[in-house]
Amino acid sequence: MWIIAILLGRVPELLEYLTNSLTNSTSILKTANEPHGIDPLATDGIVPSAAASGAIRIKNVHFRYPSRPLVPVLNGIDLSLKTGERMALVGASGSGKTTILQLIHRFYDPQQGKS
Repeated sequence: MWIIAILLGRVPELLEYLTNSLTNSTSILKTANEPHGIDPLATDGIVPSAAASGAIRIKNVHFRYPSRPLVPVLNGIDLSLKTGERMALVGASGSGKTTILQLIHRFYDPQQGKS
């Protein structure tokens, strides 16, 4: 009887955990199903052409993260990398190295500029 009483005493705590889990799951699914604004079939932005050769060319790219629209991250960046070439992006923390890679991989589209 004592063990059953202890277990029944924990039911409200377990129900709270269950409710929080369901609320968080709903929020995550809602966010995952929202349109992200990047058209994978678009021909603008940093998108390889149909005859892509593996070369990367970025011309006059300007970018600001949507979560910080007043903070410019890239201002007029130009980059050209031929097929088979290697390049190292070197710079201080916050200088845009990861942002350039995210733009190449289409996690984001630039506000200005073209590939």
